[in-house]
Amino acid sequence: MLLVAAALLGVLAAAGVGAIINSVTGAAIGAVIGAVVSVAHMTMVMRQPRAPAAFGWLLILAALFCGLMGGFFFAFSFLVMRALEVQPGVAGMPVMQTINVVVFNPVFGIAFSAAPAFCVFAMNTALVHRREAAANYALAGGALYLVGTLYVTVFGNVPLNDALAAVSATSSAAPEMWARYLREWVPWNHLRTAAAFLAAGLLTVGVAKRQ
Repeated sequence: MLLVAAALLGVLAAAGVGAIINSVTGAAIGAVIGAVVSVAHMTMVMRQPRAPAAFGWLLILAALFCGLMGGFFFAFSFLVMRALEVQPGVAGMPVMQTINVVVFNPVFGIAFSAAPAFCVFAMNTALVHRREAAANYALAGGALYLVGTLYVTVFGNVPLNDALAAVSATSSAAPEMWARYLREWVPWNHLRTAAAFLAAGLLTVGVAKRQ
């Protein structure tokens, strides 16, 4: 059962990241890679009778990257999007379209992928060592990030990004598209921001419980 759980967590995390990178194909490739890596990690953890010292580091790294992503999304909600919204007409639209392209770079990619990866590793360890005081916090924080941040991005923000990319800023459809984007994208971003910060908080409590 633990290996099945690990496989499912790996699929959930890596398929979500893959879907953001390359839609259905990326999701499929990510699901396979995520399942293999997560099961391999779970197998290693199951061989240890006591919770490994690495559990604490996994919690720290998961909290760090969840908090980092929360800060990134926070900046968009309360700085970037407000600045773009007050631009005349659709002047902010091509800027956002450019941002959605340049965000796919190695540095951001590593940070974005690291958060769900470390969450899964921490959750795997927590599932094996449920008597650990930090276990429930690891499970709650990791699950919150995967559902509330990663999959809100997949099903909320990314489809809107794709829709925005399909409309030229010089076309007659641009004003309506830009207004819809601002109206719908920002609330989704608020949600994933809050989830990331709450996840980071729960994981940090888990770190404290291991002291």
